[in-house]
Amino acid sequence: MPKSLTPDQLHTLARYGAQARLEEIRTEIVALQDLVGEAPARRTGRKAVSKRGRRKRGKLSAQGRANIIAAQKARWAKIKSEKSVTTADTAPTTQRATAAQLSADNVVRMIADHDCRNRPDISRPASF
Repeated sequence: MPKSLTPDQLHTLARYGAQARLEEIRTEIVALQDLVGEAPARRTGRKAVSKRGRRKRGKLSAQGRANIIAAQKARWAKIKSEKSVTTADTAPTTQRATAAQLSADNVVRMIADHDCRNRPDISRPASF
């Protein structure tokens, strides 16, 4: 046997090995089907279809589609109105001021309050 094989020789040997393994697998499949009692499936390149055939999809008319769209829009409107009612009831009555609306003194006061609440070792300055 030669010490090295050419790529063509390797490809041929690999193909023979794959064909032999494929035949082994096919015989194992037939043996298992005999054991289970199934008839071997035909290979047609398509998926197996039941005896009744494939179920045909119904076609929807333009009116039917419009009815479905209208019903869904009504559902969305109902949900949206329920959400707006509940959020209006639970919404706080006061609005928070933005940083641009606050003066420099208020910003300093807010920072001092925040530090005093989060750190008990710091007391609030008397000037605030």
